This record gives sequence, structure tokens and C-alpha cells, in this order.
Amino acid sequence: MAHALRLKGISVLVTGLVTLHGCGGDNPVSSGNVEKDAATPSLSATSSGGSAETVTPVDTSTVRFWLTDSQTMPTAQRNLRFRKQVLVDSEPNLIEINDDVQMQTMIGFGAAMTDSSASNISQLSNADQKTLIDDLFSRDKGIGISFVRIPMGSSDYTATPVDNPGTYSYDDMPSGQSDPNLDHFSITHDQGYIIPALLSAQKANPKIFFMANPWSPPGWMKVSGSMLGGGGLASNLTPTGSELKDTSYAPLAQYFVKFLQGYQKAGLRINAISPQNEPTITNTTYSNSQLSAPDEARFVTTYLQPALGLANLNPAIWINDDNDGNSTSYVPTVLQSTGVANGIAWHCYSDDSAAQSSIHNQNPLKDTVMTECSSPSGFSSVLPAHGLLSAVRNWAIGTQFWNLALNLDSSPRPGGGPKMGQGCTSCIGVATIDPTDSEAPFSFTSDYYVLAAVSKFVPPGAIRIRSSWSNAGIQDNAAFKNPDGTIVLVISNNTGSSDENVSVLWNGRSFDVPVPAGKIATLQWNSGKAASASKSVVAVGPAGDQAGISDDSGNVDSGDAKISTTTNYIDRSGVVDPLPESAYQSERYGNSGNFSYKFPNLDGQRKYTIRLHFAEFYFSTIGSRVFNVTINGATVLSNFDIVKEAGGGNIAIVKEFSVKPTSNGIIQVSFAATVNNPKVDGIEIVSN
Repeated sequence: MAHALRLKGISVLVTGLVTLHGCGGDNPVSSGNVEKDAATPSLSATSSGGSAETVTPVDTSTVRFWLTDSQTMPTAQRNLRFRKQVLVDSEPNLIEINDDVQMQTMIGFGAAMTDSSASNISQLSNADQKTLIDDLFSRDKGIGISFVRIPMGSSDYTATPVDNPGTYSYDDMPSGQSDPNLDHFSITHDQGYIIPALLSAQKANPKIFFMANPWSPPGWMKVSGSMLGGGGLASNLTPTGSELKDTSYAPLAQYFVKFLQGYQKAGLRINAISPQNEPTITNTTYSNSQLSAPDEARFVTTYLQPALGLANLNPAIWINDDNDGNSTSYVPTVLQSTGVANGIAWHCYSDDSAAQSSIHNQNPLKDTVMTECSSPSGFSSVLPAHGLLSAVRNWAIGTQFWNLALNLDSSPRPGGGPKMGQGCTSCIGVATIDPTDSEAPFSFTSDYYVLAAVSKFVPPGAIRIRSSWSNAGIQDNAAFKNPDGTIVLVISNNTGSSDENVSVLWNGRSFDVPVPAGKIATLQWNSGKAASASKSVVAVGPAGDQAGISDDSGNVDSGDAKISTTTNYIDRSGVVDPLPESAYQSERYGNSGNFSYKFPNLDGQRKYTIRLHFAEFYFSTIGSRVFNVTINGATVLSNFDIVKEAGGGNIAIVKEFSVKPTSNGIIQVSFAATVNNPKVDGIEIVSN
């Protein structure tokens, strides 16, 4: 998959990697020549989730329009139509869509099939189980959930047994005994009702993406001998007894291998894993385990990845699986110590999804994914959409709410269940199960309808595209381009009482859409061209840039590199596979001479193609700007003169090189002045 990193001053394109464009932002500053700072589902009736008419975009002028709230499925509204742009820049709520700026490719939206969720589903009749599974997972009959998390053993939401939930693993041993060779390993527990539920989900949605992770290893692997968390917060790396024994790292790696093999034999492919749920939180009365940042890096690099390789297993490895507050210490520490992790999993409970962008800016080749977010019981607004859309705007390739299906609130442990310990006292499931109600054995919560507004319209393989906005009242939006070329824009109005009117600008045309308070608007139209699955744009820079174009300072390793922009027309006709023109209308230049970029966490065993993009828009004569470029210390361009090489000013040119990262996975691109300031407009790093 190609990713293009879009930066202010430079862009990075990634095909298995990253691209820096000089793009001048989504709202370019006109500076002349002065260098200065600067697949569409049909919405048919579901048996319990409501109904809406079939979607069949037939042209590029009609906009299909649905409204969703916390209690109803997306309801079709009167179609909208594009008009030629007329002074929409003055509108208080303006969203500008640019499907040429493509970012992360989505794997989907969903929730977790916990032990409790699967147990609750199993209590329904066969007919009701099928109906519920279709309502959850089918793209034709339901909302098309395609991203599911599977706890490896007991979590806080466990039904083992239903009347008195406790801990369980796949290799429990009597107190004082251990099983380092995993002779007693078995997934028999899951074969009762978890695996059947997952197989049914997979049948309803063959494109489903499964991830799995433990809340705790078997007790005998831990210092405490118990699967319970215990102790205190692990963020200070103080041993609590809940951490792994030194002798348990290798057995735990094989524990993952056996789990993956067992599920594979059962007909389920696990696409991603994480080493530990919430590894910095151990003061729990349910299954959990401490895993410090150095220990997680050690486990992943030295034990888990090699064990998976020997077993010919290749799930993605996502570190952290914890709150976004871990962005300041835990995650950077793990990433600095391991180059084999594929990404970072986040939970929403710190309400700081901008932290995802902060980490993404430093590690643009790593997946970003939101694996857990929960709504309080009785929630009656669309606020859950904020967590979902905010995560997506901050580079999440998938988002998940917590439990798929819980029963009614129960004492003495309030909140849906069944569950052990205290944990969340107000969590809800996507569905609520009540098998004692013969007329309505299951119902749906606000999470279901919020998911429907997105997952029903945005299938796996959709690519997030740029949706910049200026806003007075609208808080959240995200735009996608589906594999069939349709564009989907989701707008959530989380305001308490203020109805908003939004102007949407795309391809020189616009339309207005009313978004009432507490509603989610889903808009869809045909772009006339299919999405490019091989390239997506990934922004780099500080979090919270609503334009989707960010400062690239996260990769500027040294030197005083300034941004300059122009409105000049840039001739790109001589470049094969050029960046957008806006990329060449913005540059990074060495204000005091030299500067460099560093791209860490690459695969040290793989070769990459580096594409350096240039267009001289400040000087117009040969010899006015001359500089050298080195990659990892090797000179690749000597006395390089853009005007001379391109044949004039305002003409794009690309220089391409094959490079292998350093042994610790770094590519460093450096620019050194000979005459005037060196510059660059875009960098692509393409994995070979």
C-alpha cells in the first residue's frame, strides 16, 4: 500500500512507506516568488435496525443524503445537487473536499467479541442469532461491521461462568505449577460459543478484519501467579508482581503462536495482534498484566516476531493497545527499541486522539488504529461519533467501540455484563441482549447507529481523503473515497441545540446540507473515477490541523529549514507519476544553509526507492541555487542545479535512488548548500 505524507513545505509519499510533499497547506499562502517563512452498500430494510432506500449513484451531480441520530438508522433525505461555486468561502461552515489528496486506507469499523458478548449471543435462538449477526455484520442486511477485536482469554467482560465470572486462559495450571512447553494449551473454551459467533460474523462479512490480544497471560507466567492485575499503576515501571517472569517471554511468544494456529485451524485468520491490553494499568480486579515499555519492546523484538516467523505466521503487530495519553513516554520508548512492530493501537479514554498524530508524524510508516472506545450507559446523543471521526482524522485505519453485545444492567456490578471485577460501571454494548423478552430479545444502542452512519457507507479499502473546513458549530467530519469511486462525507453535529447549515465544496462545485443538532449527516456522490488503492496520502505534522495538511517538522532532523510557497503554475508534464501541483508550490529550504530529514522505524532488511521532487520557483537562471544531497551519508546529488536539470524555472523534476536503511531502520536525507539555500518540494520513500 502506498502512503503519501502530505506536509507543509514538503510531502512524503509512501508505497509501503511515506511521501513528503511541499504543498503549502490546504489553504496555501500566496507569496509570489518571495522566499520567506510561511464500495457503496445498498441500504435495504434490516430486520431490527430500520430501513432506507437503495443507493445507486448514477452521475456526479446528485448527492445522496442520510441523517442518523442515536436511536435510528440512517434515514434517506431528499437528494441534493451540486451547483457551481458561488461565494461559499464566506459560509460559516465550509468543508472543502479534495479527493486527489489521499491519506490512510481503512480496514473498517466495529467492536469487540468479548467472552461476554459471544455468551450473550449464544443465549438467543438460532433464528435470532442469525438475524443479529446479519444486522451487525452484513453490508446488505445490516451495518457492515468489519473490524473485530478478540480477547485472548478472560478480560473484564467474561461469562466464565455466567453466574460468577472469573479468570481463564488457554493454559491454566494448578497453583504452584507451570507449563513452559505449553503441553496443556487448548482453545477448547472458545470453541463453545466464541468461535461459532466469529465464524458467523465472517460468513456475513467475508472482508472482516480480526485482531486479538490478551488481558493477561496465564497466571503461572507472572510473578504474582495470578491473572488479576493487582499492584498499582505500571507507568512508573515499578514492579507490582503483575509483570512477566523473566523465564516467561519465550513461552508467551509460543502462546501467541498456538492461539493463531488454533484459530487458523478453526477457519479464522487473525490479521493483527497486540502483546498486551492496557499494559500500563494494573490496579484492576479483573484480568490484566503489567508490561513496561522496555519489556514490551524486548518481547516483540526478541521473542514474538521471531516465533511468528518460524511458524510462518504474519499478523500485524500493534504495540501499546492503551490510552492515547501514552504518547509522551510509553509508545516512543517501545518504537525506539523495536523496528518490527507494524503499528500503534490506541484507546480513547484520555480523549486525546491528537496524540495519535503526534506519534504518526514521527513514525509515518506505522499503522495507527483505535481499538477501544466505550460510551456510557443510557447515552442519548451522537457524541460517540466524535471519538470515531476524531480517531480517523488522526490517522486511524480502523476504529472500534468496546463490547459487541452486553446484557441488561445488573447488581452488584452495575453496567452491562456479565463481567468480573469492578471495571467499567456504565459500559454499553453495540447491542443489548435480553433473551427473556420473547418479542424483542435484542435491541441496539447509540453505538450501533453511530457505527451505521459510517460503516454502512465506508467499506474496507476505502481511502480517507482531504476534508478541510472552517467551522463555527460543526465539530467533526471525515471524508472517504470508496473503491468504486464514490465519495462519502460524514458530518456529526455534536452541539446540544444548534442546527447547522454546511457548505461542501468539491471539484469547483458546491452544495449546502442542513445538519440538525444531535444528528449525523452521511453524504455520498459519484466522483467519476475509482480510488487509487496503490497510493494514499498521510499527513505529517502537529496534531489537530483540521485541513489534513500539517507541518513536517516531526521529520526535520537538523538545520534551520523554512517554508516558502508560491502561486506560480508548475509544469509537471515531464514527471512520471508526479505529486499534485500544490506540492511543488511549497518548499522547505535551508534558511541558514544545511538541513536534513530523518525517517525512522523502517525495515532494515528492505530496500526503498527514494524519489526527491523539485521545482524552482524562486530563481530563474542557471547557477542561482546549487547544492548537494546525501542519503545516509552517501552523496546522491553533487552540485545539483534545479533550473539546469529541469530546463527552466517552475518546472517539476524528480530524482530517484535505491536505498537500504541503516541497521536500526533509519533513512536520513541531507541537503547541503553550495550556492544559496538548498531546497526540496517533496520526498517519496517507496518500499520495494
